[in-house]
Amino acid sequence: MESEAIVARVDGQMAFVEVQQAASGCGRCFEAGGCGSGLRNQKPRLYRLPNPIGARAGDSVILSVGEGVLLRVSLLTYGLPVLAAILGAAAGTAFWSSDNAVDSAAMAGAGLGLALTLLLQSRTFGHGEPLLSMRLKYPVINQSEDALS
Repeated sequence: MESEAIVARVDGQMAFVEVQQAASGCGRCFEAGGCGSGLRNQKPRLYRLPNPIGARAGDSVILSVGEGVLLRVSLLTYGLPVLAAILGAAAGTAFWSSDNAVDSAAMAGAGLGLALTLLLQSRTFGHGEPLLSMRLKYPVINQSEDALS
């Protein structure tokens, strides 16, 4: 997944990039019979990213998300707490007959799943490659004087 962005400013080794939200849908937002969702009027989003490419303010860049990152993040963020809640409810059903006890076990499972999610997110995504990476849209080509003669 890729998106175009503009470097708004650079602060040390970090770049602040502005992404204009892409309009989705039919593009008839304000026409008669259109849905009027106004997707075209959303404000740009600003992201703070490592700047290993040395981008400067005003540069056009391409932001990309690595292969499988969205799936891993989604499964970790949503799947683990839901699975833990289901397992908690199953354990509650096995040990108690009260609906309140089963509900409490499900909530405890969801809480444990959320805590585990936070721990795994910091370990999985805290020290590795960033979720978003950037490259210059128009790479600079350096030519040596020898190549020009």
